[in-house]
Formats: sequence, C-alpha cells, structure tokens
Amino acid sequence: MSQPVRAHIHQTKGFASLEEEVYIGLCLVSQMIERPWNRYLLATADISTGQYNILRILRGAGQEGQTIGAITIRMISRDSDVATMVEHLSLKGLISQKRTSSNRSLAKFTITKAGLDLLDSLDGDAESMPHRVLGHLDESRLQELDLLIGSVLEGDLHFP
Repeated sequence: MSQPVRAHIHQTKGFASLEEEVYIGLCLVSQMIERPWNRYLLATADISTGQYNILRILRGAGQEGQTIGAITIRMISRDSDVATMVEHLSLKGLISQKRTSSNRSLAKFTITKAGLDLLDSLDGDAESMPHRVLGHLDESRLQELDLLIGSVLEGDLHFP
C-alpha cells in the first residue's frame, strides 16, 4: 500500500491508525491548496484568504449587509478573528459599517465600491484557481473526492 502522507512528511514510523494518517493527509492537502492562493492574494491585493472570504460574503449579501456573527457562520475557516479582519477591511475602505442600534453586535457591514472593484479584479483568477489546483484529477476522481468530502462533512465532527 502506498504511503504518500508518510513520505511527504518524511515520517519513517507508521501512524497509530488509518484515521490518523487520513486526518494528517487532509490537513496537508488543505495547506497545500490554500498556500498559493493566500500568497497570490497578499501579493496582488494585500488581503488574506479570510479577508477575501469576508468580501465575497458581503458581496453576496448586497446592500442589506451582514453582522459579524452572520459573517462568522459563513466563513470557510472559522478559526480566524473575524472582528479584526473586518476592522482591517474597513480601514482599507473595502467595507463600511452601518449601525442601526447602539448594540455593536447588531452593526451590519456592507462592501464598498472599492471592495467590489477589488473582487472584480480577482474574479478571473478565483475562477481558474480550482482548476489549476485540482485539474490533474479526471472527472470521475473529482466526483469520488466530492462524495468522500460530503461523507466527512455529514459525520459527527465534534471532539471531545
């Protein structure tokens, strides 16, 4: 049996279980496919992938906007400090805040014209990036991977 994860991390000893090996493999793959996109966003737009995700969420929300809580729920990577990222995007003029209450948690954020223009300039590369990263897999392998990912997402992912 092939041991691509062990080989990739130069590990000579086996894993405690197949689940552990697959888990480490998923973490590696996640980092490998995100890293080039993150570098590209930092170099071309001076934003992180998390900030890019926030801009896309707010573009989809339209003029109604979203609260930080609603943005957090929709984030792909939920370990980031959304409030700090929102603040940085606001300072860059890419989003704006509209407060309808004295309660700060109810403040809504919307994307500005500058934010929309930035996303428009990135859309072509954003659309081609998945093909560049996964284009070496044929359609049947992609469908198989999609089903496996769906199975993982449907499981009980809580620990402990």
